[in-house]
Amino acid sequence: MGTQSAWYLKILLVLPIALEVQSRFIDFKPGYEYVYSFEGHSTVKDLGKFIVKAKVSYTNIQNYGHDRQELLLKVHTFNLAPENDPDLKSGELDFSKW
Repeated sequence: MGTQSAWYLKILLVLPIALEVQSRFIDFKPGYEYVYSFEGHSTVKDLGKFIVKAKVSYTNIQNYGHDRQELLLKVHTFNLAPENDPDLKSGELDFSKW
């Protein structure tokens, strides 16, 4: 029983360290706009499968110390189309002029 408790203790001590290593801070430089394109698939219950495309950007507008930032998120475009008809344009939204 003591050996099992020792293993649990080791796991409890190592797990937070492993999780800390996995969570990396992305240091966005102030004033720069980082633009990303996203494409993925989504399944909506009772509606079917969809292709999702988006163009988003992040801008660091404020630093709070060495590990905190305030980011401005912009959604430039968003497109949602059925997987069986991906050229359908009725689900396209352009937010670039908002």
